[in-house]
Amino acid sequence: MNLEEIENIRLYIQAECLDGKCRKRGLVDQRSYLYHMLRKEAGMTLVKIGEMFNKDHATIMHGLKSYEALKDSKLFIVNTSKIADYVFSVVNTSNLYNNMVRSYDSLRLIDKKIV
Repeated sequence: MNLEEIENIRLYIQAECLDGKCRKRGLVDQRSYLYHMLRKEAGMTLVKIGEMFNKDHATIMHGLKSYEALKDSKLFIVNTSKIADYVFSVVNTSNLYNNMVRSYDSLRLIDKKIV
């Protein structure tokens, strides 16, 4: 990710109030998704990510662990689909695209098992 892409994501975080203290499941999932993208795709430090969200590095570490635990769950995929679409529109990398395709494929498989 380049600086312009990171700045666009930072503005989105502020516009969607993702830097607040709300613990609603949907917002928590979106934050942990963004923590992961900023850490893995942009290579940002935990402290820098924390500064974007007004959180400390330990909160970011917890969010990254939550992401790993929940990333394949149907609810997580549904909760993060909007933010994933936004990030994909801002950052057009093949690695990010592959992650999104995998998430949507997982959701389709889960839906087929439920029906």
